[in-house]
Amino acid sequence: MTCPGLTWGDRLAALRLMAAIRRAPAADETVTQMFARTRQTDTNVRYLWAPLCIAALNTGLDDASARVFAQVLRDTLLGRAGASDVLLPRTDLGQLFPAPAAAWLTRQGGQVRAGERVRTISPHADGFALDVAGSPEVFAQVVVATSPHHVPSLIGALPGTERIAAEIASLGYEQVTTVFADFGEGARLPQAMMGFAEGVPHWIFDRGALGGPPGLMACVVSAADAARDDTERAVIDAVRRAFPALPEPRRVRTLTDRRATFRCTPGRALIAQPADSRLALAGDYLLPLYPATLESAVRSGIAAARRVAG
Repeated sequence: MTCPGLTWGDRLAALRLMAAIRRAPAADETVTQMFARTRQTDTNVRYLWAPLCIAALNTGLDDASARVFAQVLRDTLLGRAGASDVLLPRTDLGQLFPAPAAAWLTRQGGQVRAGERVRTISPHADGFALDVAGSPEVFAQVVVATSPHHVPSLIGALPGTERIAAEIASLGYEQVTTVFADFGEGARLPQAMMGFAEGVPHWIFDRGALGGPPGLMACVVSAADAARDDTERAVIDAVRRAFPALPEPRRVRTLTDRRATFRCTPGRALIAQPADSRLALAGDYLLPLYPATLESAVRSGIAAARRVAG
């Protein structure tokens, strides 16, 4: 309500949308349809709702699920104090989450075995046999916490999982492209994280301000479908137009994750857990009211832990 640049018409439209999402949409429409129904202004969509939707759902407005986007807004803008805070890690996510978890498991007497691929999971009299590099190993309980596109081949041999495997296999995916550009040690941005309202990139992170190499910028393009070379040049050009003091980058590296997130579209169904309670699935794709985010993954992981612990 205090954002500069918004008219009273923009503010009233925003209130109208927030009032509408206090309850889930009656039908799972697209985000574009929800904006039309709640009469959002072009300014609100361009500078507020569209960046939030792309960031959270990694799906374009014309395809994104209004029900999921409404849930995200309820949990953040209508949530408890601090629920909409943006947290920027000063280390990489591996050191923030997996490394401490592995250390904790080791202290509890557990064994962490990295780099050993599990090819299939088969039924066994004592639980499940995991094919690890061609050698079967038996475990009483199993949590499958892989990317969803690996799950069907892992659980396909287990009785009663055919429908679950088929539903997971039917998921569509969106890619994310990140252009890493090294502008030199003296390069700085006004803020550690900034957004672009037009074109690409959607977000830019000053890695030097977040504990990384000085002058390294990470430019993120969500729901990316353009050719890699075209995206890379467009991103560099856009960044230098926005920050004219930046020189031509010394080095550029572009990474594209073609299955970064599942497509968060209307009608995405709940994927049930297997009937055998000794087996649990964990992943952000299991929560139909949430997008592919760290928050969704954490919720799913806690539910999987409770399932096998119970």
